[in-house]
Amino acid sequence: MMQWRRSRAVWGVILGVAATSQAGLFSGWNYRLSIQAGQWLNGEPLTNFPVLVVLGTHLEGFGYDQFLSPPFGDLRFSDVNETNEFSYEVEAWDVGGSSWVWVRVPVLTNGTVIKALWGKSGENAPPYTTNGAVWANQFGAVYHLSHSPTNPAPQIRDSTAFTNHGTCFGNMTAGQLTNGAVGKGLRFDGVDDYVNCGNSASLQPAHVTFSCWVKPMGIGSSSEAVWAFSKGRSGVSPYFSFGFQFWPDRSIIRSALGLDRDRYGSEIPFYTNSPFTHFTATYNRTNLITYQNGQVVTVSNYNAAINYNLADPNLHLGQWIYSTFIRRINGILDEVRIEQVARSSNWVWATYLNMASNDLFFAYGPAQKKGGTLIFLR
Repeated sequence: MMQWRRSRAVWGVILGVAATSQAGLFSGWNYRLSIQAGQWLNGEPLTNFPVLVVLGTHLEGFGYDQFLSPPFGDLRFSDVNETNEFSYEVEAWDVGGSSWVWVRVPVLTNGTVIKALWGKSGENAPPYTTNGAVWANQFGAVYHLSHSPTNPAPQIRDSTAFTNHGTCFGNMTAGQLTNGAVGKGLRFDGVDDYVNCGNSASLQPAHVTFSCWVKPMGIGSSSEAVWAFSKGRSGVSPYFSFGFQFWPDRSIIRSALGLDRDRYGSEIPFYTNSPFTHFTATYNRTNLITYQNGQVVTVSNYNAAINYNLADPNLHLGQWIYSTFIRRINGILDEVRIEQVARSSNWVWATYLNMASNDLFFAYGPAQKKGGTLIFLR
């Protein structure tokens, strides 16, 4: 008998999971690993929610040499009964360390169990690993920022089907692909670095959620109002459509919306030496809600449409610029997302916790080779 690996908490009971009696889609797969969500969701089922799964030899019984269609052609995810296949995207695959995989779970609730399966020869990675299927639930753009800025343009890949890829500008080097909050992130020097992601209808939702991880590394191009990212720029108010604005001289960050004029969330303390912090803002034409590390910190009441009719409508990562006004951040960005809906507080909290404390959000069972029986105990 083998017990469930305890992360920092153990939830639920799953009894009599037999690796010899799988009659679902994956009876030919040699290895399987159960992954159970904790009690974090406050009772709200999250539909088609992309979760981060971290695989590697830190997991009991897991080995990269167990994959028979390398590097990960035989990797699959399913529900606990192995009757429904889940779409996934590999952000990074590292046979010498941890691999970062995003999996779309049809319904995520407290105690949901998903399975990872591998160990079958002659398999290819399915189309959903690269066609944006993981992000089909009203995501307009998702930038993992895990690609080298020295790759051929466009270097910064959008993981959604909308392919709002970004092109790097400035003298960015391979070394600026650095450790992020989730795997790798991209360092901006605050001098001439930025990423132009262009514009499309998918980046102009009526209701919006926008988010990123950010770690300042200094002042940037100005002590006033440098930007983690900005959608749109204009020489008259509103000067932008949305984004996050960091004021090094005032040690604050705030969400920004271009409505009838410039509108902002309340100021949040933030410093040039602050650690990686996750910021999210949602707007539904009633409230602009700003979150820090998954928690509501400000609510501002507005009722106007977002103004996308700007001189420069493009999405820029790392800057806001118009004419001679240059506002570039000095810091590291990771996981920039634009969503076409105002997400719930539970969605925002789960998104943050899944990335920030993956081994708290999930309990990972040991990898089990077909032919044994597992019983998981509380």
